[in-house]
Amino acid sequence: MFCRMTRIFLTATLMIASCADKPASRPLPPEPDKVSGSLTINGKTDSLTHVYAHRMVFPGSKREYFALVFSNKAVPEDAMPKAFQDLDLAVIEQDFLPDKSIRGLAFVVKKTSPLPGFPVSYNGYVINAGRVYLTTGSFDDFSLQKGRVQGKESLAHYDGSEVEIAPGDQRTFTYKYSVAFEATPQGQPAYKEFEGAARPNIPYRLSKQGKADGSLTFDDNTIDLKYAYALRTREFFDEPEEHIQILATDRPLSEKVLVEVLVEGKNPITMDIQGVVLNIYTHTSEDFGIDICHKSGSLRSGAPVEGLSITARRITAKTSEVVEEARRHSWNYSVTVDVPFEE
Repeated sequence: MFCRMTRIFLTATLMIASCADKPASRPLPPEPDKVSGSLTINGKTDSLTHVYAHRMVFPGSKREYFALVFSNKAVPEDAMPKAFQDLDLAVIEQDFLPDKSIRGLAFVVKKTSPLPGFPVSYNGYVINAGRVYLTTGSFDDFSLQKGRVQGKESLAHYDGSEVEIAPGDQRTFTYKYSVAFEATPQGQPAYKEFEGAARPNIPYRLSKQGKADGSLTFDDNTIDLKYAYALRTREFFDEPEEHIQILATDRPLSEKVLVEVLVEGKNPITMDIQGVVLNIYTHTSEDFGIDICHKSGSLRSGAPVEGLSITARRITAKTSEVVEEARRHSWNYSVTVDVPFEE
């Protein structure tokens, strides 16, 4: 018995000593950025070996985007924010970098939801001799998870018009490219995630039936708004920004009908649905779109949303507007909504 107890004691002592000797677990190092591919301009091919990725917010806009550069040599990171902020997305050709030996691609990826079944699009530029040349398109493949982007894109051939390749050197600008990448854009997300956002692997979160208190008058025809429903959708993969739609209507609606209207985008009027839809974008507290749906007509208006509260279990808000005449119609509405969600 003594020997058995001794063995148990020694075994326990060794186990404790073994645990004490183990170093504390350390977080895994971040995955390195990766890029492969090539760019051919006027018959000269460069390998794309360097990647620059950063989060930025458009000047004059509150929409965040990803700035991506794939190049034949390292770009000056301290100069890149200004280079992107100075970009005019409507200009076909413009100055970009002082180093004229850098050749590559620059992509501006706006964080907006693509239409169902459509790929993620971008504003793209071919970098050559210090300038960029516009080339828009859609990625062959693009995904985003936990702040890491990866994708593929290619263009088989493009014959451009005459441009100035170098001072006094006018020629036809032709190019083709192919690129595959994985990168973690530097910087923190510009906007916080609100409580109760849809989980990243779920396309949306639909509320239970809530209460509306108010009315809508359109061309002198009035309906009482008694019921409210809300749909929460992430704007771009698992990023924090959301589009929240709140429908205040005059009759109860089934989940099937709500999905058809708020998710699939079917016309409410064709489904005999009347009311107002508050469109709330969590990346801004200023731009609200109000969709008016009435048997006498429908249109998009806009009004401030007051008393907005977004929690995991409830959304409350209030909005009102009076328009005596616009677009050959008159309307006014005032409504308070209180919409619950299941946990």
